[in-house]
Amino acid sequence: MPSPKIKKTKRYFRLSLLAFLIVLTIFIIFIAGILIYAKILGPPPLSVPQSSLYYSSDGKIIGESNNGEKRYWVNIDDISTDLIHATISIEDQNFYGHHGFDVKRIGGAI
Repeated sequence: MPSPKIKKTKRYFRLSLLAFLIVLTIFIIFIAGILIYAKILGPPPLSVPQSSLYYSSDGKIIGESNNGEKRYWVNIDDISTDLIHATISIEDQNFYGHHGFDVKRIGGAI
């Protein structure tokens, strides 16, 4: 016949295991819910609103409409390489050393 101390230890272990399994189940359901919700929403739109330019019949700009921000499409070839390198050096100094994810910087942001 087991002693009361062993019974108490077994009971404590079973309750701890049950509590752990309940918390784990709730966590898995929560993560699954987030993933399903993200799948339903889909990715955010990537388009950035740009200013609309209005041209006359002879090709001159006669007007412009914007949402408070003047944005124009510029080809990468039209941007100075010095500006590109300056932006990269400010934003991501290790840009050419990783494949899209800088683990050190992501860890620092968290």
